[in-house]
Amino acid sequence: MLLLFRIIHSLLGKQFLIDCGALGLSKDSGLGVKLNSVRPDNEFSWGYVREAPELRILSITQELGVVQVPESRELCEFPIGSQITIIPHHSCLTAACFPSYSIMQDNKPIDSWLTCPRTW
Repeated sequence: MLLLFRIIHSLLGKQFLIDCGALGLSKDSGLGVKLNSVRPDNEFSWGYVREAPELRILSITQELGVVQVPESRELCEFPIGSQITIIPHHSCLTAACFPSYSIMQDNKPIDSWLTCPRTW
């Protein structure tokens, strides 16, 4: 499962905000511990950024995430409005937060699948 999010604001300290938080990524650290071993710095992150694995999602609120840009990269490499793809820790919890799934091929949507109705 891959999730596509947008960079929405730059912060001081080489950080930026994404329009994704606990509702998109889940606050369950689940696979997070294992994913840390594939990160270059072995630090915890709330998800794995496919385009730039060295980025670290430091914190998440309900709808926002704070991403740290490492010293080896520049904040200007991640302009506001650009999109990043994130692999979440816990796909089941993440999937439950969305009413449908966009099926992609070559970065283009080719289908949409509705999820099961929720009764909670």
